[in-house]
Parts: sequence; C-alpha cells; structure tokens
Amino acid sequence: MKLLRFVAVVLVLVGAAWVVYGISELRHLSAPAVLGFGSEFTGNAQLPVETITQAFDNARDRMLATNSAGTRFRITADVSAWLSFFASAMVTIILGWFGYAPKNGVALPGQQSPAPLSRSAMRWIGALAAFAAASTALGTLAESYAQRQYSRSDDIQKLLIESRREVLNAHSVEDARAVLDNLESKSSRL
Repeated sequence: MKLLRFVAVVLVLVGAAWVVYGISELRHLSAPAVLGFGSEFTGNAQLPVETITQAFDNARDRMLATNSAGTRFRITADVSAWLSFFASAMVTIILGWFGYAPKNGVALPGQQSPAPLSRSAMRWIGALAAFAAASTALGTLAESYAQRQYSRSDDIQKLLIESRREVLNAHSVEDARAVLDNLESKSSRL
C-alpha cells in the first residue's frame, strides 16, 4: 500500500502542475485577425464607406463571438479534464490510505479479498469514479464544440478576407451589394 500512497501523492502533484500550466496557457488565446479597410478608405465608386464598413463590422463581430464561444468551450474541456483527473487521483488516495491487502496474499477468515474497504470508502470510490466518467464525457464534448467554434471562426475570417477583395474589385453597385449580401448571409450561417 505504500506504493499506492506514493502514486497518489505523485498524481496530486502532477495534477496541480497541470492546472497551473493550463491556467497560464489561457492567457494566450486570441481571435483570428482580419485586415480592415483603414482610415483612408472612402468606399468604392458603388457604395459609401459606412455601408461597407458596417457589413464588415457585423461579420467581424460574429467571428469574434464565435471565437469567444470556442474559448469558453475549451476552458470547460480543460476544467473537466482536471476534475476527472483529480477524481481519479482521489480514488487512488482512498485505496492507498484505507485499503489493505491480506497478509501473505491470503484473506483472513471473515475478510474479503484482496482489499476490504468500509462501505463509506466504497461509496466514495463509486461516486468519484462516476464523477470522473461524467467529467471525461463533458470534457470530450466541450472540446468537440470548441473545435467546431474555432473552425467556424476561421471560416468567417476567410469569408471576410475574400469579401474584402471582392468589394474592392466590384464593378457595379449590384456587384458590391451582392458581395455584402453574401457576406451577411454566409457569416450568419457559419
């Protein structure tokens, strides 16, 4: 059981280091960048600058909101993984401190083999194992959602870049308006 206690202590230390590292990494999350039109942009011959910049600002706001949602899901996934890890470590701690193996590998009369535990300890182990499983499932789902949101944000960024080029090269009011309408339509669906 000394080995199990040692493993439990190591797990707690590794978990604590993982949490500290994970929290320090949260500061480095940033949204994708989009090249704006600049203050010297006065619109093109077809549409005024206010109409164009408003459409691009709306799409950019959607991109940033989508990226923020991805960040929230990523944080949820990280926290769920930490909770799952610590619940698993707690199971190891309970077994290490309260479990015991029969002497010489043989159970004594009236003893269960291999490591009898109190009902309370067994309940804690069951509850912690269930919590670890639920946290793992939540973390996996949140990570999947985070990746989807980041992908959507990247798609909106690509759409913004493409639309910027198309607006600047539009040959008529209808062409420029079609680009802005496409930007609005696609960015709201992504």
